[in-house]
Amino acid sequence: MKPMAERVDPELVAVADGLAEIGFNIDLTDIPATRERLATLLAAMAEGAPPIEGVEMTLHEAPHADGSFNVPLRVFHPEQREGKLPVMLWIHGGGYVL
Repeated sequence: MKPMAERVDPELVAVADGLAEIGFNIDLTDIPATRERLATLLAAMAEGAPPIEGVEMTLHEAPHADGSFNVPLRVFHPEQREGKLPVMLWIHGGGYVL
């Protein structure tokens, strides 16, 4: 079997290395705490992102089937729109713990 470093996409290794450089280490021994730290990091990154001109984003939540948590949803649409528009649904297929 290949070593882990050879089984991970090099672009993802670069991202993980970049996170480590800013002091964010992925700790799989405490996943809830790591998820919280990642959420804080992503929120800080989003604050610095410039708005996309002509695009409006709204945040929503949909309850999980068993009611244990809400699934966050982002809806992006043009600010100027008339009538029905086409839609693209993108769902992360899972497999990642964070």
